[in-house]
Amino acid sequence: MSMEPIQRRMNIPAAPTALNAAQYMLDDITGLSFIQLTRSNTLLDMYNDPDPGGVLTFTDEIHKNSISTGRNFFTSAMSTASAGRAAVGPIRLAQGQFQMSSRQTAGALTRANAIVIKFANGF
Repeated sequence: MSMEPIQRRMNIPAAPTALNAAQYMLDDITGLSFIQLTRSNTLLDMYNDPDPGGVLTFTDEIHKNSISTGRNFFTSAMSTASAGRAAVGPIRLAQGQFQMSSRQTAGALTRANAIVIKFANGF
């Protein structure tokens, strides 16, 4: 059965305590730190919402079942205002818990990181 793409917005729950301190992002719809994939899915794209201001930069990382996948994304490259931006996917995902972590890498400590993730189908 084919489904239409679905989007989810995730954000960091609190201001980081230090630079490079990773924390799991929360799903704006469920308030949980994970999205339960009941079947295989594909991450099609991911972008900032909104872009972090000024010199703020973050590194976001995909986790699967609380284990890092090693796939990192940089907010400086995920800006929809950038003429050189390219979609981050497709990235195939197996069933299980999908999580995103975020760590601030530059700028004054803030709670300014949120992203939108586009999946190929529902969960």
